[in-house]
Amino acid sequence: MSTSAPASAKKNKTVPHPELDALAERIGEFIQYWGFKRIHGKIWAHLYLSEVPLDATTLVKRLRVSKALVSFSIHDLLEYNVIREVARGRGRTVLFEANPDLTGIILNVLKLRERKMLTRITAAADHLGATAEGSLREMKVSPKKLGDMRELMNSAETVLDFVIGSGAESRDLFDGLKMMMPSAAD
Repeated sequence: MSTSAPASAKKNKTVPHPELDALAERIGEFIQYWGFKRIHGKIWAHLYLSEVPLDATTLVKRLRVSKALVSFSIHDLLEYNVIREVARGRGRTVLFEANPDLTGIILNVLKLRERKMLTRITAAADHLGATAEGSLREMKVSPKKLGDMRELMNSAETVLDFVIGSGAESRDLFDGLKMMMPSAAD
């Protein structure tokens, strides 16, 4: 029994496309800047730009990377809801597409990743603040600057909680910002 992908997923999977590769690479660099892996951006770019959903084997061939790397990366992208499973082909073939809700993706990443980071930073600053003042002086840490840093983290947490906790208002905020940006057509 064959486990090959449906014909729609087989199109253009092995033909090199340097222009597409270059764009996917730039998107990978951008995504890497924001703390994800370059491969995440490259996979997302291929899925987002594809006219049809793609399977992991097609991504392996297009990106010329290992099946394990694509598999782990797909798992990560699914966790953040950046991509989604849309169909199952013959055998164990699973087809994926990019989540078209970019605002939702951003809000989800803020909630799942950035919020946790801020919590860990705040906890570490609180832990340092609980250190005896003599120890802080020995470390040459300014209690005032540490207090300022903790206030900054509290403010950042408050703003982030507002953005990710506002539901529809968050989407309105992002959509409003997008509308304020000049378009390429202008």
